[in-house]
Amino acid sequence: MISIVVWAGSRWLIVAFPLFMVILMFRAWPGRPWYRGLSERKRKGLSRLPLIAYGLLLGLMLLGAAMAVQTDGSQAALNLMVTWVMHSIYASGFEPEEFALERMRGRLSRAVHLRVFALWCGITGVAWLAWWAMSGGDARYRIFLSGATLTIALGGIAASLKVYTRFRKLCTALNRQSQRLLRSLEELWNASSDEERLKLGQAARRSWDDLHELLVTKVDTGFDIPGVFVLPEDAIEELKQAVMAAIDAAPGEEAVLQRAANRLFVIQAACRGRVDAMT
Repeated sequence: MISIVVWAGSRWLIVAFPLFMVILMFRAWPGRPWYRGLSERKRKGLSRLPLIAYGLLLGLMLLGAAMAVQTDGSQAALNLMVTWVMHSIYASGFEPEEFALERMRGRLSRAVHLRVFALWCGITGVAWLAWWAMSGGDARYRIFLSGATLTIALGGIAASLKVYTRFRKLCTALNRQSQRLLRSLEELWNASSDEERLKLGQAARRSWDDLHELLVTKVDTGFDIPGVFVLPEDAIEELKQAVMAAIDAAPGEEAVLQRAANRLFVIQAACRGRVDAMT
């Protein structure tokens, strides 16, 4: 059993590629009529499969690294580095897109914690490989290797702190802007004249524009390819329709306002405990 796990970990592409193709198939399910005919509970369960599969893939890579420690230190280090690369490439593709607003709190947590976890897998792999390569070399070079390892570790700590700082800034901005949009909607609905409603409606739309900028921001990185968006496009579009309907609704249609407000409350709940006004 151990040899099988080590073999699978050392040949990660054999496992990752077909699994990634299965995930692509999962992502196509929401467009199928049979999928839409399922109950909400079943659809929620099925939409978790890509994330579960990704967790299994990460676990396989780490288990392969652990099993290879005693037999091949270079392979263990390679597994850890590949885990970092794999997360940078695949992370956003495995995050469920259905019910994304309801799952927003977990989505934000996974994005930031897995980013830091993968970062340290890469750092550990690089340091481990360097020490393994020097294990039979001149001991005089080990002092330089120790200094390089310490430098890399300090860089990893700085990068981790930067990721978490970005996370708290983003949560603070999301909470603040969703609250501003709620206040704009309340003021709009309490307007006493058509002229005032027009003015407040324009202000509400500007508040939505500001919130939209945050929703299309990546949680864990500012780069183009790696990283997870706060919400996927479909969830943002659904939220936009609810907000615009509340802005354009006639007086007395409280249900329309409540529908938009409930979605904004979900965003605030996702950020609860993560707000830091001092960042």
